[in-house]
Amino acid sequence: MKDYFQKRYKLMIMVALIVAIYNLYFIFLLQIENFQYLLYIDFLVGISLLAVLIYDIYKWIKISEKKAVMLAKDMVICDQFNGLPNLDIAQHDIAILRSKLQLQKEITENLQDYMAKWCHEAKMPLAALLMINENIEDMKLRNDQLIQLERIKQLVNMAMIGCKVQSQLFDLKFKKIALIECVNTAIRNQRFFLIKEHFSIEIAVDELYVYSDQEWLVYVLDQLIANAIKYHAQKPCLKIYGYRKDNRTSLFVEDHGEGIKKEDIKDIFNRGFTGTNKHNGQYRSTGMGLYFVWQILEKLGHRIYVESEEGSFTRFEIVFWDNSEYLFL
Repeated sequence: MKDYFQKRYKLMIMVALIVAIYNLYFIFLLQIENFQYLLYIDFLVGISLLAVLIYDIYKWIKISEKKAVMLAKDMVICDQFNGLPNLDIAQHDIAILRSKLQLQKEITENLQDYMAKWCHEAKMPLAALLMINENIEDMKLRNDQLIQLERIKQLVNMAMIGCKVQSQLFDLKFKKIALIECVNTAIRNQRFFLIKEHFSIEIAVDELYVYSDQEWLVYVLDQLIANAIKYHAQKPCLKIYGYRKDNRTSLFVEDHGEGIKKEDIKDIFNRGFTGTNKHNGQYRSTGMGLYFVWQILEKLGHRIYVESEEGSFTRFEIVFWDNSEYLFL
């Protein structure tokens, strides 16, 4: 746009110089005495130049307004400004970048597929090791090995879920589900470490139904329960309860563990965030569990909130809105 105005101003200056020379020619060389027509022509030229200048300013203002609006959008906008200098170069570069982005997207998707298949394959020898573990007579060795096998199992499941969550083909199967079934499944998945850490468990979610994807919701509860195990304190307690009010159902997962530091609460759903807690000196955090929880619930259309007091408790609330009227069930 700057180049455009520079060219236009150069043209206007040239016109002004020509008019000035034209005036000098008639005044000094032809020595005319009546300047009325000359002044009239000068007036018309001046009005024309002023009109062009006003038009250019108006055009610049409109383009600036359009540019401000378009810059706020998450899209390619160069093709919205035809006539700009070097537009063909910009379009060429964008085409190249899109090609490279598509190639990188395909590489990422292939890697996700490979990791998902690897996780499925890894489950078979892992299941075999769990069966072999049952035949070990040395109870201490058996228990120590079982702890590590269970942790590997959880990590493999997390890797597989991570591949699915990041994939463009995020499979959702919405239906009416009983929350108690999801809770019981998640408790069974985490039973080894819940028993190991001597958790007391209180559940009160009978007669609560929501529209969601049961598989993904179980994974979300898995992660919240796993967090309660990681950050448990003495006499650990896990409470899962809920209620329904109007068209809103709330499910709470609460533990009386280490809690979350006030300055960390705003970041716990960020990718890779691990916080400053020590995890009882037993567990290492990847910082991905709650990130996946947030991603999954976003795609399911649910919301999650957290309330915590360091050294006292942590309470997660999952909010389900009644969306049955939008589903063909």
